[in-house]
Amino acid sequence: MIILLDIGNSRVKMAELKGEGVVQQGIFDNPEELFEAIDRYKPESIWVSSVVPDYSKTIKERCSGKAGVNLISHRSNFSFRIAYRTPETLGTDRLCGMEGALFYAERKGISIENKRVVTIDLGTATTINIMNERREFTGGTISPGVFTMIGSLTTNTAQLPGISDRGFILETGYDTETCIGSGVLNSQIGLIEKVLGSVSKGGAVVFVTGGNYLYLHRFLRFEHIHVPDLILRGVGALCIRTL
Repeated sequence: MIILLDIGNSRVKMAELKGEGVVQQGIFDNPEELFEAIDRYKPESIWVSSVVPDYSKTIKERCSGKAGVNLISHRSNFSFRIAYRTPETLGTDRLCGMEGALFYAERKGISIENKRVVTIDLGTATTINIMNERREFTGGTISPGVFTMIGSLTTNTAQLPGISDRGFILETGYDTETCIGSGVLNSQIGLIEKVLGSVSKGGAVVFVTGGNYLYLHRFLRFEHIHVPDLILRGVGALCIRTL
């Protein structure tokens, strides 16, 4: 059994690699629950994309002698070239998301020839990642995610509250909740649309993932492919390419 892990800033997603597909096995907020699951499944190997170095180190230590642990880095066997000035600082979630997009496109017969590929991850951070027509990962943008923005306001101000789903509107707000929602939403959508406007000339295939898609999807007015487990698919694709 091969286990795939996507360790993000907020939680850990786990899946099993079956053939060329991934089967979701759990989402964990607590490290001990994750290790209990690993002990229960008794995998032969574990493939890890992580943006939390301490978590990666703990997995390596806790699974020593139980399973082979493969920590993905910018040196891993990606199917594209990394044309990024500081690859050692590049999050493996961004790289695995792109790998997942290419793997998904290939398996679904989606043509990306002579097109740019863009992945958008709507999580704790909102990342936009770009691969050019020469199959080079060139960079993108990183900004605070929806609830990171809201949390910053509630933490650093005396009177601004958190908001519910009703607060998310594109027009200007009519009370404090909708004013916050409008500001945050337009910051997110405006950034995404501006970046896509600059990179989509000549054609681009856009993939969207991340937990905040739940709140933003109805406001996304551009053509895109939603793949909830995009990063895990990329981890699985790397495993397949390497084995």
